[in-house]
Amino acid sequence: MPYPRIYHLILFPNIDMCAEVDTDDEMNRVLEDFKVSPDGGLKDVVVTLKHVDAGKPFNKEPINITAENCKFLPDVNVIRQGESFKIDNIDAVMHNSQVYQKERGKILLNIPIPAEEVSDGKITFKRKYKIMQMICGMHEFMQTWGYRVQNPY
Repeated sequence: MPYPRIYHLILFPNIDMCAEVDTDDEMNRVLEDFKVSPDGGLKDVVVTLKHVDAGKPFNKEPINITAENCKFLPDVNVIRQGESFKIDNIDAVMHNSQVYQKERGKILLNIPIPAEEVSDGKITFKRKYKIMQMICGMHEFMQTWGYRVQNPY
């Protein structure tokens, strides 16, 4: 199991607002790559079925990501190629969404998210790649992940 990633909030802007929730006693935001319950269950994972040729269509609604208390929610998203998404910034500070194609570290999108506004974008992966990570360019501890699927199952 990898060690948690620790971000010292004193190094980032808007510490007064970002430190209101989810910090330890030393004003750190701690991110766990894997969330395991006491009985060994996993949280925020994607389970997929391969080789599904027919069935129900994908949901046509865009993915909704919320920026609240200097966190992107949900922690994990299921996405399809060319997926549209909306980011609702509830915070009173600006954020900057940088979307990376995780396997290569290549940035796919860079979208400013003004305070208390909604921004939108579209994710198009390079062929064969499936993992994306969204990080706030101003608050590196704000992160969400996405996994590209071929079917809605």
